[in-house]
Order: sequence, then structure tokens, then C-alpha cells
Amino acid sequence: MFANIDFKKYFSLLISLTLFTLPNHPVRLYSQEQVLLSESEMPGYELENESTIHWVVGEDNQIQYGIGQQWEIMGAEEQYVYINYCEFISIPEAIVATAFSALSHAVPYIWGSPTGSLTGDATWFALGSNAIYFIRGNIGIQLFLPFYQNKDSSQRMQIILNKLVGKISQNLSAEIVTLENTLRQKQIPLREYRALTDPVANSELMNGFSLHSTRDSKWLIDSKNLMMGMRNEWENEKGAIVGVDICKFESSAEAEQASDLRSRHNGFLKNKVDLQDLGSLGEIMEELKQYGIDKNISIVGFRENIAIHIYQYDSTGIDTTFFRSLLEKFAEQLKNF
Repeated sequence: MFANIDFKKYFSLLISLTLFTLPNHPVRLYSQEQVLLSESEMPGYELENESTIHWVVGEDNQIQYGIGQQWEIMGAEEQYVYINYCEFISIPEAIVATAFSALSHAVPYIWGSPTGSLTGDATWFALGSNAIYFIRGNIGIQLFLPFYQNKDSSQRMQIILNKLVGKISQNLSAEIVTLENTLRQKQIPLREYRALTDPVANSELMNGFSLHSTRDSKWLIDSKNLMMGMRNEWENEKGAIVGVDICKFESSAEAEQASDLRSRHNGFLKNKVDLQDLGSLGEIMEELKQYGIDKNISIVGFRENIAIHIYQYDSTGIDTTFFRSLLEKFAEQLKNF
């Protein structure tokens, strides 16, 4: 489906757009400079350029200004890493704007990463290329390695992503830290999260998987309000990832609205299911096959006041029977919760 896309031409255009210098527009960001990676934090790279960039973040060509860095990979002739940083007023604005920017590209982006493990609060990656967006707090990041085809590309990206998310987390504004602490007061309790996930994680179905990470997650209720969920990822010895993100809301109406928004931000494919009737799952899997997406799958649903996002990555290809059984088990857990 994507075989005819000229990725080199696409990224040449992307670079010219995102690194366009705007000398008459000063950077209007309050703490963004604090999260920029420095040369001391990037051994093996040389900073070639740092300039004002702009993202199209909404309909009618709405623009947000940020900072772009161009890093040359030492020892690799004319091979570069591009990092674009964009600070937003709030976490909801960061999610909405970054999702818009990612999902409006000509080359399709989908929820997830080249290695299956999410970075920060939300992650999207471009199919067939070394490009990724992620959000941490109110900061949106675009990272891409155009033309870099070495086998270590995913590992190289992950190392840089870890540096970025670590530095952003250390430099979040006091307002964002306070908000996150407030959101944790209404977060689904760990005991309830485990009551839903342990029976599945400890079942024969998940044999060979062990807990890889535990993180907070963010679910939009609307363009200004959000709730905090909890996200666990499990990994097996082959590097396959299963992620389960659960959020508890004040009402079923909020859970439905939040799952609709998460589904919309999930990508261009159908990904929302009725957890009381999984009949649409076959259609979703068929659509993935039509688009040649065989390593990633991501499903969103809700029941009562609980929203759930289940995703899987497998470099050898998604086992649809396994994933269907996984979803069925979680649907049963929610039914009895």
C-alpha cells in the first residue's frame, strides 16, 4: 500500500519545512530552552544548526513556533538527526496539537513506536521511516533520521528518546508538576489496575511475558480537561510488547468521550471496539492487513466508567489469535469488575 511513497523526496520536503528559519519571529516559549539537548549530552554527534521552526498544529494552518536542532552523526557522512521541540500552554493542548501534526502528514503515522514501547505520555511513529513524535507534559517532540538506513536505527532513536524524555521530565514547569500531582489523586488505584490486569498477565496466555515498565498515562476528556490513567507494558524474550493503559472516570459518559478522543488520536485506521461485542475486531485486523501493517496493533474501548487501550508490537508479526484472546480476557475482566 505504501510501496510507491518516495520517502527520500518526502523527508527532503519535510526538512525544508520544519527547519525553515523565521528571523522575524522570536521563540515565544517560556522554558523550552531548558529541555534542549546540549553537545555534552550527545556524544557522537555534532550540533550543526539550531533555529526557530514552526508546526502546523490545527485546521486553517494554525502555527506553533518551536526550536529545531540538526545534529550530524560523527563518522557517518552527511547523516543527520533532526529534533524539533515545541512547548504548549497546557498538556491537553500538547496532546491535541501534536496528534494533529503527526496524523496530518502525507506519510501515515500510527500510535506506538518502532520498538513497540511508548515514550512519554503518547507516541506516534511514521510507517516505513525513522520518524517519531512524542509528548511529555506540555512539550511535544518530533525526532527523525531521514535517509539513515543502518540496522541500529531503532536503537539509535531509542537512546535519543530516552535522553529527551529524561531531560523534559526533570525540567517540567511547577504548574505542570502540580497538575500531574493533582491528577494522581483521581488516578485508578494500583490495586484496581492490578485486579483488572493480573488475572490476564499471570495467565497461560501471557506465558513468557514479564513486566517491562509502569507509567502514568493521560486521557483527554475534551480539549481542556483530562484524567490520569496507568499504563503497564510487558515484554517477552523476543522483544514483543503488550501494553495495557487503563483510566477510571467519573462517569460512563466521560469514559466514552475519552475513548473516542484516544481512538481519534490513535491513527488513521479503525481501532475502537465495543467490549461487549468484539465482532468489529476482525474488520480492524483485516484493514491492518490491507495497509501492510503487520507488526503493530492498537485497540481502544470502554465499559461503564473504565476506558482501556490495549496495544501489541511483535517484530515477527502480530499473532491475531493471541491478540483476540488477549482482548477477550480483558473484556471479561471489565465485565466482572
